[in-house]
Amino acid sequence: MVCFGPKVFLVRLFGAPSWYHNVIQFRLKSVSVTPAPAQWTVTTITKRWYHQPHPPDTVSPPGKLKRYLVDNCVRFAESYERFLEKRYPKVFEVYRMFKVGIRDFIADTRMYYNVTTELWTGKSLNCFSRKELEIYKQYPKDVWKVSPTLIISALPFANYVVFPIAYMYPKWFLSPHFWSDKHKEMIWGEILAKRMNHCSPVIYYLGSQCRHMDEENPLKEKLQLAISKLKQTHQLTVDEILTLKPLFEDYPCHINKISIAYLRQLAMCNGLSMRRSKLVDDTLLLHYIDLAMGREGIENLSSQDLAKACYDRFLNPVGVPHKEQLSHLCQWLEISKEVDENSLSLLLHLPVFLSYNQPSNHSLTKRSLQCAENETNK
Repeated sequence: MVCFGPKVFLVRLFGAPSWYHNVIQFRLKSVSVTPAPAQWTVTTITKRWYHQPHPPDTVSPPGKLKRYLVDNCVRFAESYERFLEKRYPKVFEVYRMFKVGIRDFIADTRMYYNVTTELWTGKSLNCFSRKELEIYKQYPKDVWKVSPTLIISALPFANYVVFPIAYMYPKWFLSPHFWSDKHKEMIWGEILAKRMNHCSPVIYYLGSQCRHMDEENPLKEKLQLAISKLKQTHQLTVDEILTLKPLFEDYPCHINKISIAYLRQLAMCNGLSMRRSKLVDDTLLLHYIDLAMGREGIENLSSQDLAKACYDRFLNPVGVPHKEQLSHLCQWLEISKEVDENSLSLLLHLPVFLSYNQPSNHSLTKRSLQCAENETNK
């Protein structure tokens, strides 16, 4: 005995691509009976038929009407931006600053999330690029600074008050994503000038550690000579600095052997955390950024990235020729390559050894003193 079950037709005529139309399913069910003992056998056969064997692998281009509308909208937006730039230049500058800043901030957020996720999976810091490591180092500070501004500006009509105030005080309410070139030069210069105020205490504590060294230590005389050169506004050479490396691998200048007061001055000189454990982590991250920069080549840095790298490595790039900036970074990277986890203290002393007596830094100090005197007179 054979029974035919119902036929099922599945047809979709709208809202799907052509290859998905006219899907028809036939279901044939046969039932057979055998002699004693009675047994039932059920067999189901399903057949499907498609209008096309494969879906299309291309997307059809937009129609003429859609292209016309999109092109006109783009041209209108561009012309309106040019009108605003000519008619209201200051307003347009603020608009462009926040537009570009939000775009860069979102891009850095994604990159920070990717780097953090890969670090959780066990990836080494040595596998990341310079840009990724710099964002991983700087992004948490930027979030704490810019988040209140962005959250408050989301309230109704609050952006009319928040954005002008943030534009007037970008150092306190905005991250570098929203700074103009003028803001970056001014703010980074102020930060570097404050860091320079801690170089003299570092030299003092370094001399104090030298006095506690044994007279039989052959490096004591070399350290005394280096300190005297620094006090006479001379900078040390790469060879002279690398000669002192054993002093920073153990007593008296290892990061775990110095006093808390010495550690605080050293941390503020580098713009890093003043907690000893956090300072070690920050210095190690700075070391890996140096290694990544050396792998990628400092000659490939853009002018803005080069200036930021000089500020981070204690050099005021304003008025310094491009070749001298590259030369300073080359010397820094040459020393950083010789540093390991046991001699990170040497990397923390590089601002004093290599950059403190640079002429551009002294001009920055004089300018900051003049600004302070002018504010006092007012």
